[in-house]
Amino acid sequence: MATRFTDWDLFDAIHRQLGLLPSDVFTLSHVENDLTTLSADSQKIDSLYGLQGETSLQSLSLIPGDLTVARAEAPDLAQLDELTGLTSLTLQGCNLTDSDLSALGGLTALTGLESLDLRHNQIVADLPSGSLSALTALTDLDLRYNRVNVLPAAIADLPALEQLYLYGNPIDSPSPRAGLGTLAGKLVNIDLPPDHPDEAKSIEELADRLYGLPIKMYEYVLNTIEFQPYQGAMKGPLATLQTRAGNDWDTASLLAALFEEVGISSEYHWGQVAQPIETMLDYLGVRSTEAAYIVLGDAGLVSDYLDDEFESCDVVDAEYLGFTRAWLAVEPVEGEWFYLDPAWKLRDLRPGLPNLLDDLPFDDEMAELYLSEPREELAYEFYLDQVRQYLATDPDLSHLTVADVPYRGPIRTEVVDSLPTSLPHSDVDEDSSSDYPTIPTTRQHGVGISLAVVPESPPTIATATWSPTSGETTLTTAGTFPDAGPIVINWSGGPQAFSLAERSSDTSVIVSGDASGSIGKSFSTVQFTSLHDLRDIGLQRITIHRDDADQKIKLYLDGEVAATSQIAFATETSIQAVIEYFPGDDPYYQYAQAYTRSSDDVLAIGLDGARSSHRSRSPQPGVRLTTLPSRGPTPCRLEMRTWI
Repeated sequence: MATRFTDWDLFDAIHRQLGLLPSDVFTLSHVENDLTTLSADSQKIDSLYGLQGETSLQSLSLIPGDLTVARAEAPDLAQLDELTGLTSLTLQGCNLTDSDLSALGGLTALTGLESLDLRHNQIVADLPSGSLSALTALTDLDLRYNRVNVLPAAIADLPALEQLYLYGNPIDSPSPRAGLGTLAGKLVNIDLPPDHPDEAKSIEELADRLYGLPIKMYEYVLNTIEFQPYQGAMKGPLATLQTRAGNDWDTASLLAALFEEVGISSEYHWGQVAQPIETMLDYLGVRSTEAAYIVLGDAGLVSDYLDDEFESCDVVDAEYLGFTRAWLAVEPVEGEWFYLDPAWKLRDLRPGLPNLLDDLPFDDEMAELYLSEPREELAYEFYLDQVRQYLATDPDLSHLTVADVPYRGPIRTEVVDSLPTSLPHSDVDEDSSSDYPTIPTTRQHGVGISLAVVPESPPTIATATWSPTSGETTLTTAGTFPDAGPIVINWSGGPQAFSLAERSSDTSVIVSGDASGSIGKSFSTVQFTSLHDLRDIGLQRITIHRDDADQKIKLYLDGEVAATSQIAFATETSIQAVIEYFPGDDPYYQYAQAYTRSSDDVLAIGLDGARSSHRSRSPQPGVRLTTLPSRGPTPCRLEMRTWI
């Protein structure tokens, strides 16, 4: 054995690593010039003496031959600080403790180390902050099967750390969240699963259950939230989480809200992108190019057939579909941008039951059956029941359920190790895309809830000039129009509300929609308007009822009076509740609807994002159902029911 080495097993491992025969002459020049990688049994090596100064060594691995046999004490690793050429170091089963790591000075000399494997040791990782700060190049750290309870900042603050392995430590029992707090906001991927994220009831709780890790946040939203095609931000982060579904804007807002919990700000981007037609069929769950075009068009997402150069073309020449899209850009580390589209996900589609609407159409006959008696169920709920009966009575289909009917399937799960630096789409026109620090109001759905009173001597409409081009009506009156809020016109068939587009003067306004037949009709005076982002108000319980304390009618949000400036109406006053709906980025479809509150009624308004439901509970018996059809591409429906 060369006189430089004191450990025969180390010398033998080097001899074998160099491929030397027992008869070959071994010289130190072999080590100095040829040894770049060395592997040895960690249960046999007691000292690394002899390797000092070997800067050509890039990878050193000490791995136990038998994990069932434990070392009595750690080997002498003092020579490690001279192996400055190491990029990979494995010290498995060496019986290392925190004090052993401290004795090595935090491996301060190994500034080029990229991978460190410390599996099967006795490390608690009770390390002082900054003790590992010299490991500026370390990207992978393996601490599996140690004794780590709480991850110290010394590890979390490693500047280049990307992958951290912690399985087999007591940090994951009973809950790993407390022990991983130092990782919040870090671009680190860990091998522990999230802590039951489906039980989260809030954005804050979800971020906590994902350990505050941006990679886990992106992976969860990507693999959990189903895509729904509609335009504009409608649900908001919390409703998107609760319904496990949303479009590109709402899904992006959920991810942005999670990032915000750990101090990472996001930019919203919006523009036209393109995908190959076959990919779009899979994404939208349709079987033809025309069907994909219709789905995008009906949802209000501008779509176009594109050739291989992203130029508009006929369907027969199309290779791509172009459509508008929202996505996120984040810069968690200065100068390092990531581009995320958490709503882009493919599904494992199942065959479904084609042509069901041909075999079981919702035609006039079924509509007549639905309307033949008062029902609590909605039309689509009634149709679902008809589908169940149809499947049950057909011998060839009786093994199917309604879940087997759609051409759809579960999200195709993706394993995410790092945040993407590019989008999964082709950018059709990079110059046309826009970026925003928050979702612009032009891309948000909104709702206005107003209370109006019918005066004893109401003013009337003097003139009404309708413009088919603008979709608006100019109204004048000899009285005075309200300063803000909708105009409620009292037709003989009941009140009808029109959203105020412009107030030219006290006696002249412009409203959205056709109000040309309102000449001579009276209008109510709006006393209070509460305008809200639909994403916020959609999760609140909204009621209009009498205050037991002062016996006056008030508007409540989750049991609280909507605003301190609200005017409280006397109980004997005829109150009208006005609901205004503002679809994102489509003012043409802005519209309003008014409801009269009868004596002692409680008007309850429920908004679920894609549908606005308005229900009145009255002590008087009887059932009345009014349904307004959806207007435009946005799936919004207004319903009013009087319950017994």
